[in-house]
Formats: sequence, C-alpha cells, structure tokens
Amino acid sequence: MRALQTISRHLLSRGNAGQSSRLWPHFGLALGAVLMLLITVSDTGGKIATVNARATDAIQNITAQIVTGHEILALAEQLAAGAQIDSDRLDDLILQFAEAQQVTNMRAQISRMSAEYVQQARGLAIATPVERRNIATNLHDIFENQGLRTALADSAARTAANANSETERLRRMQRTLLTLIGAVILLETLGVLLPRQIGARAMIDKLRKQATSLQRSRAQLQQANKQLEQLASHDPLTGLPNRNSLTHYMKKAMMRKCQVGHGVLLVGLDDFNGVNDTAGYAIGDELLTQVATLLRNCIDDENIVGRVGCDDFLLMTEEPPADVAKRILASFSEPFEVMGRRIPITSSIGYLEITAEDRDPLTMLANAGLALQSAKKAGGHAAHPYTPDLRSDIEHMQRIQGDLSAAIQNGEIEPWFQPQIRLTDGTVHGVEVLARWQHPTMGLLNPVAFLPAAERAGLTVELDHAIWRQAMQHAQGWQAEKLWYPRISLNAAPDTLSDPYLIERVLLHMQRTGLTSDQVVIEVLETTLINGSDDMAFLNIDSLAECGIALELDDFGTGYASLSRLTQLPVAGIKLDRSLVAPLPDPRADSILRALLALATELDLHVIAEGVEDEAIAAHLNMRGCLLGQGYRFARPMPADEFTAWLSENGQGWLPSEPNIVQLPNRA
Repeated sequence: MRALQTISRHLLSRGNAGQSSRLWPHFGLALGAVLMLLITVSDTGGKIATVNARATDAIQNITAQIVTGHEILALAEQLAAGAQIDSDRLDDLILQFAEAQQVTNMRAQISRMSAEYVQQARGLAIATPVERRNIATNLHDIFENQGLRTALADSAARTAANANSETERLRRMQRTLLTLIGAVILLETLGVLLPRQIGARAMIDKLRKQATSLQRSRAQLQQANKQLEQLASHDPLTGLPNRNSLTHYMKKAMMRKCQVGHGVLLVGLDDFNGVNDTAGYAIGDELLTQVATLLRNCIDDENIVGRVGCDDFLLMTEEPPADVAKRILASFSEPFEVMGRRIPITSSIGYLEITAEDRDPLTMLANAGLALQSAKKAGGHAAHPYTPDLRSDIEHMQRIQGDLSAAIQNGEIEPWFQPQIRLTDGTVHGVEVLARWQHPTMGLLNPVAFLPAAERAGLTVELDHAIWRQAMQHAQGWQAEKLWYPRISLNAAPDTLSDPYLIERVLLHMQRTGLTSDQVVIEVLETTLINGSDDMAFLNIDSLAECGIALELDDFGTGYASLSRLTQLPVAGIKLDRSLVAPLPDPRADSILRALLALATELDLHVIAEGVEDEAIAAHLNMRGCLLGQGYRFARPMPADEFTAWLSENGQGWLPSEPNIVQLPNRA
C-alpha cells in the first residue's frame, strides 16, 4: 500500500512538457500499478465469491439436515404408532441426513449428536414395535430436547453472520483499492485506463449481484426456519396439531385443575385402508381432510382436535366425553362427498374422563387407544370408555403371549381327547383332539384363554403341529397296545391351513408314528373353509384329499356357507354345531336337523352331532339317521392317561345296553 501511495505522489509531481520523453514509461508504470490494483480487486472479489459460495453451501446443507431430520422423526413416530410407511423413503432420508453431515463442517458436539441421530434412525427397520417407540422417543429427544435442531439452526445463523463479516471486510478492501485506481485514472490518459475502468465496473456489478444473492439466501433460510417450525407442530395434510403439539398442550392442561372432569377422545376410522386400496390415496387424503373439518365442527372453538396417526384423531374437550362421542358417531351417518364420489365410512371411538391422577399425556393416549381397540373389536362404529379392566386384559394377554412360545417348546400345551361314538351300537368311532395348557401358575387353561394370544403372536401353526405330533404319538401307543384302532380328528387354524409346508409336516408326523391316512381327519371351521380366499389353503385342501386324509367342517350351521362352494370342496363330513343339537327334539330344531341330514346324504357326507348332553338327544339323533355323536353324554375331554384307561373299559363298546330310542313320528 505504501508503494502505491509513493507511485501516486510521484505521478502527481510531474511537471512540464520537457519530460514528455519519459511519459510512456510512466504510462507503463501507471498501467502496471493499475493492473496490480485490479488483480488485487479481482482476487478480493473471488474471495468474496468463495466465501459466499461456501456459506450458501453450508447453509443449504444445514437446512437439508434440519428438514430431513424432521421428516425422519415424523416417519419414526408414524412407525411407532403402528402405521405403515415407505421404508425406502426412510432409508433415503437417513442417507441424505448422513451425507449432508459429512459435507458440513460442524462442531464436535453437533457431529456427535448427528451421528447418534443417524445410528438411532437406522435401527428402525429391524426394531420390534416396542423398540420402535423407544427409538422414536430417542430421536425426538436428540432432535428437540438435546438441541440438535437448535444447534443446526444456530450453526446456519453463525455461518451466515461470519460470511457477512468476511464479505464486508473484503468490500472495504475493494473500496480502498478502487479509490487508488480512481486516483491513477485521473492522472493518466483516459484512453489507457478506460478499458480497465470498464472491467472494474463489470467486476463491481458482479460482486453486487453476489451480495444480492447472499441476501436472498438469508431470506430463504428464514422462510425455511418458519416452515420447519410449522412442520414440527402441525400435520401437513390436515393442518391440525400433530402428536408432539398435542402432547405439549396436554402437559400444560394437566397443570390446570380446571381440566379435571374434561374428556379425551381417540377417534379412528373403520377400514380406512380399504378406502385407500379401492379409491386411491388422493381420495383417502381428501377424506382425512374432510374428517378433520367434521371433528372440528363437533367441538367448541376453545377445545382442541389433532391428528395423531394415519387415520386417528385426538380430541380434548370440556364436555362429557360420552356426549361428544355420540355426536361424532351421528355425524358419520351420511357418506362423504369426495372428488365426485360418495364414500361411506364409520368411526370407532375410545374415550376417557380426566381425573386428578392423570398427569402423563402418553399414558392417557395409550388408555384411549385401548378403549379404541375395544370399540373396533366390537364391530366398529361404536364408542367405548376406558376402564382399568382393559389394561388388565392387555397385560394378561401379553403375559400369555410371552409364556406361549416356551410352553409349546416345553410341552406344557398337551392334547386332550373326547371320543366320538357310533349311536347305533355305542362303539368308539373316533376321537377329537383338543388343546389344553397346564400353565405353571394359572393352572389348566382352555383354548379360549390362549388361542387369541397365539393368533396375535403368530404361533398358531406351531401350536397346532405340537398338538398333532403328541396326539399321533399317543394314537401310535394305543394301536401298539391293541386297545383301539385309532381315528383322530385334528383341529386346524386358518393360518395352519394356509401353511405352505402343511402337507410335508402332516405326512412326516404320520410317517414317524405309522398312522395311515384313514386314521387322520383334519377339522376346519366352516367359515375358514367356505369363506376363505387364500389360494394356498385351497391347494392344501386338495392335496390332503389326494393323500386320502379326510376333512370335516366343524361348527356347521353357524357360518354363512355357500352350498355351491360346499359341493366343490373335497369335504368328507360335517359336525353339527351344539346350537343345532341342544334344542332337540323341539319340532323346529328337528326340521333343521332333518334338512341337514338330507343334504349330507345327497352330498355323501357323514355327520357328527356335537354337544350331545343326554340320552334323549342321542336317541333322537339315532332315530333320524345321524350315526355319530360327541358330547358329555358319552365322555368329557380327557388327558391321554385318562383316555387310555377309558379305552381299556369302553374301547370295544360304550353303551352298556341298547339306548331307549324314542320313536318320534316322521314329519314331511
């Protein structure tokens, strides 16, 4: 800088025309000085551009981290709530978040939190439902409570501020250099310096444009921050408060005693997935928007409604929750007009009344969810209040589920046997195999106590095969001891019937025990066999028939069987439900019995009557031509050792004397 000032003073001190011979060297010196100054200005401009570009990239990366982090958090919360999400979308978001972190120079604390956030998010894909809720909570804690989002926003602000400071310093340097250039230009020939001046002006315009671009980037960052705040607290589709916002609102409400006695309602749409599958997601989204408007209209303005799941909405109201629930159910009586289509849909509601003990919003949401599940199990379009029994039932079910797998492996679930008797002579025709669980603390459990838990845990297939395997082993023993040529009826759950390895496993059991195909019968519920739509189930049915294994329809007469479908299936027999047998010999029940027996005769099906409780019913069935019976009239279900003793006494003939057949008149 001092050298440039010396040059300027020297140029200004030039005197007379006698020194014209030295003009061009001075022009050359001036040109060199101007060139040196312009190079410095250009270099400064490049530095400004570099600073601005780096700042812009850093701000965009940080903004992308914030937006991606929020989307990851939203998907994690949906997944924790049991909703279905696009797993590929989640993986892409996690990758984008990690890549943005790698190219952004952050403080060590932010980098550690970002790395932990990515690690937690990557665990969602393989996590159990309970672990997913924990992961969602951890993600929220890192992003919100530990300050990852705030730290990222602060980092973006610091980056912008540093860029502005550095740009301003470089601009001051530019202004100084340009002042020197102007002084040289005033002293030297305009013809020499004019092109350089034009270039400097062009460079200045470029720098100004870059400064304007930086200002625009700052404005966009501010707008992005506002959008992120909106996304963090509201559902983007309906505009309603989301789960985080509602939880915060409920926490504040719990601090006010006036909220005691108010209500919390969880509203879920019945079969909303069916709307998406049949009408499309666009109509489904518009339907959710209309439902949100409907629910807002069902409560006062000072109350709150929010969306907490795919098709779940939470309401907090000062009115009695039962009254609000009735009003909501009534509002769903008419179909919704959505994009020119009429979409009928109903809702189920779980609700509770806030008490002085209620302080945890998440617990209240969970309790309302239990009540909602009860309403849906009741058939939908109903409201159910929360009671402590619901949680006790869930905990009992969870305990049963937790014990069930080990019980199957340890043989705690064992087969019991109830004989099927030929009504004509009282001999043993066969035996139905029933499951019983000798629980170490709860005692003997009937299937109604543990089959729902097995279905929820996906253990019905293993349960059935464990019972079948033990039953066939006992049958092998009876046959080896020549007590009885066994014929066992095995109950098959819907999942078992759809098992692609069913045939191989059944044949393996038979091979190991030496039983033949005529000694094994598979019983399936009428609704499973007739109304099922599983191709694998029908393939297994045909394969069993080809192997010579008979199939029987259990609880016949309680479902909605199609007779045309019945004729197309390889069914060997039907078991009349006890509800058809118990009223006998009532004339109306007798008419139904005769019709079913006639149908079975036409279709060449054998008939077993269940629930034969006394000798009069047995005699009436025998007279009408029903050859087989099962029930307490003959024997209760027995464990294997008791049934073995029973066989020793009754294997060759059950009734000690001929039954007293009541001769009833035939009815046309």
